[in-house]
Amino acid sequence: KGKNDNFLNKENKGKNDNALNKENKKPKKKSKKNIIILTILGILFAAVIVVSVVLFTRSKNEEKFNKYYKAGNDYYDAKNYAAAATQYNSASNHAINNSERVSVYEKLWHCYEYMGEYADEEISVLEKLISLNPKEISYYEALIILYQNNDMSDKIDKLIDSVGDYSIKEKLSNFDGTIPNPSVETGTYSKPIEIS
Repeated sequence: KGKNDNFLNKENKGKNDNALNKENKKPKKKSKKNIIILTILGILFAAVIVVSVVLFTRSKNEEKFNKYYKAGNDYYDAKNYAAAATQYNSASNHAINNSERVSVYEKLWHCYEYMGEYADEEISVLEKLISLNPKEISYYEALIILYQNNDMSDKIDKLIDSVGDYSIKEKLSNFDGTIPNPSVETGTYSKPIEIS
């Protein structure tokens, strides 16, 4: 009885240990799978939240941009350029894409141009327009004229050197935005005169 019992116990103990080990291993595999599934679901949930927030914010920015831009246009049409500039500045803070930025900065540029005495603001807006649309030569020309008229001629060469497009650079090298100053006094003349 003693020998056989010990032998059977040892034999059964090994079998029982193996059976218990197999049972214990299955839950570990299941728990690893559960953790992986929960992690993936958590990541997907977070991604859905992020996308929702981005879309909501974009929608709100689009609404605000349209509201300020429309108000700016109303003031602009009424020739109230100071109020229009304020609205366009607000719209620029909510612009979503480059097309909207270019549109609002062009309007803002013209507001400052019409109001006069806002050279620094006009220069800043033109620099932004050039960075958004470097192929538009009229921005460079307007900026060169502003530099010339505001004792900033030293910035012209740097501006022209910064142009990447050779054809634009060549046109700007020959551009002179200086306002002509006639050498003859204003008045009425009965004979043709030559102005130098």
